[in-house]
Amino acid sequence: MGTSTSAFGAGKREGHDASDFYARFTAPDISTDDHVATQPELDRIWRGDSRDMSAIADNSVALVVTSPPYFAGKEYELALGEG
Repeated sequence: MGTSTSAFGAGKREGHDASDFYARFTAPDISTDDHVATQPELDRIWRGDSRDMSAIADNSVALVVTSPPYFAGKEYELALGEG
């Protein structure tokens, strides 16, 4: 399944319809501040390996920013893990 654009007459991405792309994903669960524990340090950038998260308190992360392309929804991702 690819993405769709409108027919002739739309330049660049003005007529791009990404509805099919986003319809493939389940909406994320968004917690309230009541579910996020207080972290001793505020606005700190943690750099490390996600296999060892012992320095970060459970339920203390409200936002995670990653660099693409961890999931871009492209067909080539179907072959990940093969070969």
